[in-house]
Amino acid sequence: MDKQQLLDHRDSLLQAGLPYAKVQRHLVELQDHYRALQAEGLQRGMRAGQAASWASEQLGSLQQICAAMLAASSSRSWMNRYPKLMTMLVPVLVHVLTVVLIIGSTVFCLDTMQEAGASRFYLTDENAWVEAVYHVIRFFLMFLLTPLLAISLVVQAIRQKLPVRYWVSGVFVLRFVTSSLILNIKFPNAETGSEGVISGMLGYSLLPFNNVSHYMLTTLRLLVHLALAYGTGWWLLNYHRKQDEGFLDNA
Repeated sequence: MDKQQLLDHRDSLLQAGLPYAKVQRHLVELQDHYRALQAEGLQRGMRAGQAASWASEQLGSLQQICAAMLAASSSRSWMNRYPKLMTMLVPVLVHVLTVVLIIGSTVFCLDTMQEAGASRFYLTDENAWVEAVYHVIRFFLMFLLTPLLAISLVVQAIRQKLPVRYWVSGVFVLRFVTSSLILNIKFPNAETGSEGVISGMLGYSLLPFNNVSHYMLTTLRLLVHLALAYGTGWWLLNYHRKQDEGFLDNA
């Protein structure tokens, strides 16, 4: 069996939307079946070249196998069916919903943590741990959530052999929209009587450099996030290419 044709067969299945795990399992089964047929040919007294040709004839063309698999498969990857939607819109929506869910849960928890008879929750030395939890949540939303979503997008797109332009554009849209977000929660103060406030800011600014503002930090965060995502994509592309080269060398 020609290894390059086998790789092309794999790519055709992935680009058609079949799940990565299913395609990998199919390739293993296909090669096992081919070896079994080749061994049977040798047992019938054929030479190695004749046994290989006979096994390929018995197996059928990879084009026919690909068409049969696609016809029999009812599940297709949404990443391949709707590449623009899944790479540019869905990650942003997932980010927004996650932020809303976490902030809503935080507010709900604060409202339920009132002292007996108190009209609202106040931050005191006894419950100072709440502020520490807030900083952890804020760090996750501002610095971890977007990179995790972007890297997940890159990994899934490369595994499904999606054209590079889709995940490059999708990562930029996700990073540009979400990296501009700055969140702050001001807890109620019992001494001053001020009420708690949840605030957010959106925006970028490259200048002034001598006065690093919130907007300056968002710009820096955007550049770091983009470098991380594109670096991951470049590494994965090279990793898969080396795997394919090793696969061909072992032919």
